[in-house]
Amino acid sequence: MGGLRESGEFAQPAYRLHLGVHKTATTYIQTRLSLSETALIGAGIRTVLPEEFRGFYGLTHARNRQSRLQRWFRARKGQSVLSRELELIERSNPSSILISEENIIGNSRQILRTGKVYHQAAERLRSLPSWLNDPRTEVFLAIRNYADFFASCHAQLVRGGDLRLWSDYPTERLMDLALRWQDLVDAIRYALPKAHITLWRYEDFVTLEADVLRRMTGRPASCLAALQDRPMKSLTAEGIHRLVAMARARDVRPADIAHIVDQTGTAKGFARYDPWSPTDRARLDDAYEADWRSLRVQSDLTILRP
Repeated sequence: MGGLRESGEFAQPAYRLHLGVHKTATTYIQTRLSLSETALIGAGIRTVLPEEFRGFYGLTHARNRQSRLQRWFRARKGQSVLSRELELIERSNPSSILISEENIIGNSRQILRTGKVYHQAAERLRSLPSWLNDPRTEVFLAIRNYADFFASCHAQLVRGGDLRLWSDYPTERLMDLALRWQDLVDAIRYALPKAHITLWRYEDFVTLEADVLRRMTGRPASCLAALQDRPMKSLTAEGIHRLVAMARARDVRPADIAHIVDQTGTAKGFARYDPWSPTDRARLDDAYEADWRSLRVQSDLTILRP
């Protein structure tokens, strides 16, 4: 391992690492990048998106209920796999490599089961190759209002076939905010102290979209394929209710989920999914605003604002 880098045969590319987070228009960004793959390659930009990233044979990440030693071994194995795969990609001599993969830091199921925001991010980030810790590496990260983020994580699990109610998870733990967005930023800093972090709020993405894509690719957003609609429609409260009720009567197929998502959308008058009481939502909203005020004044972050 490391033959290409040790030989100096090619100029080393700059890396752009889009970590998500989940439910912050990540799939939308990845879809635009995927549809623009040919144009980006022509401009010297190689994208590595979830379908390819998750297909790397032998790639592993830390899991719940593993010992510290087991998690360390998984991180080392993952690092070996990623190093090999990215060195192969570097052989095409791109000027930059853009990796967009939200599952590097965790997943929605972990968040709802533990009540913590990406509690294994630091350990999972250890699977990244050591050379990503470089001043030319740019990390991109969006954050979102906690109440909407947690609710969207649950809706996404239901959409994926995990047909359980909000009350089936220990969701009262989410109110504790044992880990917050600052903790995720700190985990990234710990794993990649030399890299630069660019951060924005999901709530501002409609206004910031062109700027975000330009920074990720180094190309004007107008050069990328446009989308008329978001690729992933959100489940409403009615949609979740119908799917869970259906699951109690019979097996639910992917076609059933797609049909109910289509029939119960907000465009047809159904209310968006919001499992919070007004009091709990207000507490989470206040925590989010406090976190945003703290993050946006940190000098080592690039904060994107409208």
